[in-house]
Amino acid sequence: MTDLTDEQLVQMAASGDRTAADLLCARYIPLVGLRASAFYDGSGVNGREDLGQEGFIGLIEAMRRYDDGVGASFRTFAVLCIDRRMASVIRASLRKKKVPESALVWLDDEGTPDIASGEGDNPESRVIALDEYENLCNRIKSVSSEFEGKVLKLFLRGMSYQMIAAELSSTEKSVDNALQRVRKKLAGQL
Repeated sequence: MTDLTDEQLVQMAASGDRTAADLLCARYIPLVGLRASAFYDGSGVNGREDLGQEGFIGLIEAMRRYDDGVGASFRTFAVLCIDRRMASVIRASLRKKKVPESALVWLDDEGTPDIASGEGDNPESRVIALDEYENLCNRIKSVSSEFEGKVLKLFLRGMSYQMIAAELSSTEKSVDNALQRVRKKLAGQL
């Protein structure tokens, strides 16, 4: 059975052959480990082992969804599914980070600071928060292009990538790229 191609093993696994599925998983252990190492940044957000487990979930999804009529090899499709699964888990874990309420600046409907809001804050801390907000806005303006600034503003208002792309007559990929560039630029500034 070890002389069978990945595509043949996928077909057998789809027919219920557990041995074929196990053999295919065994073949991809090094690849999943390599991809987990590539995605792991050492920050502890997701450990390599966790990412490896998610990679195997992506591999199983690839086995279930692979269509050899599309023209791509199973390996190519599997790498795509593995990478997407790991990236999705990392994004989800980053969204779950808690920010202390004292560090929040309340914004009105237009996205400008509302210094009258802020539960329990005294006027001095509100003015300081407004000053820090303005400094952050100035840093963002100094490092970002006009398009990046518009994308960030709409994103901070809670719009999805799809909604931002429609609003700016752009693509979701362009929106994602702009946000990634702004994040990298700001990380270098802070």
